[in-house]
Amino acid sequence: MEFFEEELNFTYKSDDVIQNYARTFKLGKQEATRLTADPKSIEGIICIYGIIKNARIKTNIGSKPQVTNLKALLTSLNQKIPPHLEALFSYKDIYSICHTIGAVHLEGNAKVDEIQYNAKIVNVDEASTVELIPNTRFKEVLKANASIQGSFLATGTVSAEIPDSLTSALLQDYISIGSNVQIQLSSNMNYIGKFTYSLKFPVVQSLGVGSDECTWILNPDEEQNKLLGDQFLVQIIAVPKGTSKLIYEANGVFKVDMGIFSFQQTKETKKYKIEIDLPFAIQKDKIISSSPSI
Repeated sequence: MEFFEEELNFTYKSDDVIQNYARTFKLGKQEATRLTADPKSIEGIICIYGIIKNARIKTNIGSKPQVTNLKALLTSLNQKIPPHLEALFSYKDIYSICHTIGAVHLEGNAKVDEIQYNAKIVNVDEASTVELIPNTRFKEVLKANASIQGSFLATGTVSAEIPDSLTSALLQDYISIGSNVQIQLSSNMNYIGKFTYSLKFPVVQSLGVGSDECTWILNPDEEQNKLLGDQFLVQIIAVPKGTSKLIYEANGVFKVDMGIFSFQQTKETKKYKIEIDLPFAIQKDKIISSSPSI
């Protein structure tokens, strides 16, 4: 995996602490300033030792997303594509694009409250997002360090339900469309198969279906596990037939808590250009005949 790397620097702001402390305890600014600056007062001890002075976070945005051609995946199973799907694929190509964003601490231990990932296609006018994985519809079943399963339809949409017609047609063949998204393939041509998605924290919002953009907003789980490490986010995109390349503008937004009485700070990465060559075939070695560990 290749990345665009960038450091974001967050710095303690004494005026913000004083303002927040004064507002919390209904004090004047002069009195709040005196109390929070006194190292012998309870207020001073809390503010001096409970605030992170500086924090540096290294951010990663994937520069070469994994791409899968869904029609090619269906035809690789040597099955006849149903007429309604053949009609769909006659004028558009559908791909899965696995976007990546991540963060690690370089200095300080500030809490990352939220990560946003935004990407927009800038070179194809008629590109349209079909599905986002994970998505807001799965929020109720998502738990940190858990896995979810569902059905992946041949049209590119997903469902939390796994019907009997899919279960009875599952093969012993698997493919990964992203580091933590595995699909058990199906002989029922209305489905790609059953997907399993492992993740580290729930998704608060996913936006972009029906547009040329995709956005995910990620927050800590109920146990407040840290938002660190790489996260893999899958967009299903439909493009005009024969499109050979997608160019995205992508960036990340990070919201960080610097400690007691500090205001949340927000910083954005630069906007990066991500160029993707779209494949028209599936490499046979990408399909394996055993259940992968995820």
